[in-house]
Amino acid sequence: QVDQYMESSGFYLSEISLPLLITIKCALLVGGVLLSLLLQIVILHMLGGVAEGVYHRRSRDFMHICLKDRIVSSAGLFLSGTIFWPTWLRWAGMKVGRNCEISSIFEVIPEL
Repeated sequence: QVDQYMESSGFYLSEISLPLLITIKCALLVGGVLLSLLLQIVILHMLGGVAEGVYHRRSRDFMHICLKDRIVSSAGLFLSGTIFWPTWLRWAGMKVGRNCEISSIFEVIPEL
């Protein structure tokens, strides 16, 4: 039944060129990474701010800090050392100067 549909529509997957398939796969990959980075910014803003201070290791606030640190670290895997890294950090809430270059950062909460 599927073969009849394919014949009647005149569309065959084998007719799609290899460069077109590669282009589609690359576009989906890049789109997924960009969507992930934007979603991470939204999550950071939804989590709210963190006040300076000392927190117990098993407290809710400490888990909040660890989650924010992991989000920033995972974004750094894709953006670290690029010209988009300072922009992403600004969108995440960090105060970053103009024309700066940030190669890598560790254990950072954007608003602190």
